[in-house]
Amino acid sequence: VRFYAGAPVATPEGYKVGTVCVIDQVPRDLSQGQLAALREISYQVASQLELRKQLRELKKLAEGK
Repeated sequence: VRFYAGAPVATPEGYKVGTVCVIDQVPRDLSQGQLAALREISYQVASQLELRKQLRELKKLAEGK
């Protein structure tokens, strides 16, 4: 690996639960737009994880009734 760029995936409470990253075999420079896109992808991953958590909790409530 000669190139790595990552953006943390964080919960709404601020806990870091992972990283969205890109790697390559050659060194690279990311543009500001690419860095912004990487951050946006990490926000989307965090949102999807939160939605899955909420859905799981709703299913538990529904099954408990």
